[in-house]
Formats: sequence, C-alpha cells, structure tokens
Amino acid sequence: MTDSPTGPVDGPPTAHLALAPPRLRARRRTWRRRHVLRTLDVVKGAVLGAVITIGATAHVSAEPATPAPRVDTALEQLMTDHRCTTTGFPDGSVPASTLLRNREGQLRVVSFERGWAAYQGAAPGALVAVCLDPR
Repeated sequence: MTDSPTGPVDGPPTAHLALAPPRLRARRRTWRRRHVLRTLDVVKGAVLGAVITIGATAHVSAEPATPAPRVDTALEQLMTDHRCTTTGFPDGSVPASTLLRNREGQLRVVSFERGWAAYQGAAPGALVAVCLDPR
C-alpha cells in the first residue's frame, strides 16, 4: 500500500497517477521520455563503440608462422659420416677436410686447404663445415 496526495492506494505505485493532477502526469511522462532517451543514448554509444573497435582492429591480421628450416639430409649425412662441425673442435683437433658448397648448391668434401682458400675468398665456393677424417 502506498500513500498518495489523495490518500492510501492499493496496487502498483503508478496506479494513483491516473487520479493525479495533470502536472504530476506531465512530470511522469517527462521522466519516461528522459529514461527512454538515456536508454537510446546508451545503446547508440554501445553500437558506436563496437563499430570503432571493429574498424580499429580490421587491419590487424595474424602473421603467418615462420616455416621450419628445411633440413638438408645430404648435409646431415655428410656431417655425420665425416665427423664435421660448423663451430670448430673443442679439443683443438686439426681438421683434415671441409664441406664446401659450390655455386650450383652442391655439397662436396674437399681438402682443408681447398676449403680454407674458399673461406678466404681465393677460390670459388662457400665453406660449410670443417671435418675430421672419416672413422
């Protein structure tokens, strides 16, 4: 039960507005209008925020994964067979041969002197690894 200017009224709190003076009814309509306009402002703001977010992130795309380096099985096999390394031997062993890659991309096992000449630029090819004698 609620109190109104005309006395206690049963029912929902807005039931007394039908009997209220026009000024009170106008105030109630104004409140509803404000409430609806505020709700519309909130909805418009949410839609605008979503549009801005989509627009700001539309140019962002996932970077493709870096492909795994291709394993050269011929190189791997030669390095194993000739006991080669790309960093040198930790025990101070003297290399007996080298792996050399020629201009066509083929790998060859050559003498250490020939590989060293390629490393210094005096001979064609690219030094790939230094090797000990095969077992």
